[in-house]
Amino acid sequence: MITLYSHNIGFEKITEILKKELPNATITTEKQEGSDVVHVELKGSLFKPGKKFRINYRQREQPSFELPMETTCPVATNLKGMLGFVSRFKATNEKVKDLLLHKIQTLNCEFSVLPEKGEVPEMKRLVQTIATNFDAVLFAQPDTIFSKADGYHFLDKELKLILDAAGNTEVNDLTVTIDPLYFDVAQDNLKPDQTERKKSTEEMLEANGVPFAKTLPCIVSEAECKLRSPKEIAQRAMVMSLTNLVAFGHVEGQEGIEFLQKRGLW
Repeated sequence: MITLYSHNIGFEKITEILKKELPNATITTEKQEGSDVVHVELKGSLFKPGKKFRINYRQREQPSFELPMETTCPVATNLKGMLGFVSRFKATNEKVKDLLLHKIQTLNCEFSVLPEKGEVPEMKRLVQTIATNFDAVLFAQPDTIFSKADGYHFLDKELKLILDAAGNTEVNDLTVTIDPLYFDVAQDNLKPDQTERKKSTEEMLEANGVPFAKTLPCIVSEAECKLRSPKEIAQRAMVMSLTNLVAFGHVEGQEGIEFLQKRGLW
């Protein structure tokens, strides 16, 4: 079994890829305990047994580019656990680990590929095709056709090792893309100061060798911006800092809640 995670959502897109890649397969779908499931059966012959596998898909109740402090959503809860899990990984490349942690927070769906009958030689190619189309990261187990490490580890859409618990990696970068749909500021009818500020900021970052996501949208226009008071800024900085400490496993959730409650910030 291997599980793929993506910022991009769409169960229908998975079935479209399967129909294109396996035109002779019998493909059926159903809903099962909160998940969408697609069953794939490849017919056999007299000397060639048939093969079956399925893909279980589910997505966050509220797709976003960040994880909520509190949630009952199973996918978001799983991602928060993954965030803490990866934060404890060693890192020979801190940049890659940091990008993986940021990417986990943007993930909106998960889908597991589970063989059910016979070996499917097309599986590796098929998984890579889906991963490429979804810009996915893969959570791989040891001793499978996808394995790149002895323990649990993460692969990129090209099936290269992003990171394992020992800090090993085969990549020097990882793309973190965010759909503008999830931002509050609409990206149509932008004012000149918005686009000019974004351009000058990117030029400054490039000049100083600072990596950034070019897909990030413009923020609010200066004419519409309402500046916070120094007190509001200090309160927000404290809350956001504590949120990061909880997200990366340095502070327990209940401990963080009590800290904020005592200071009137909860």
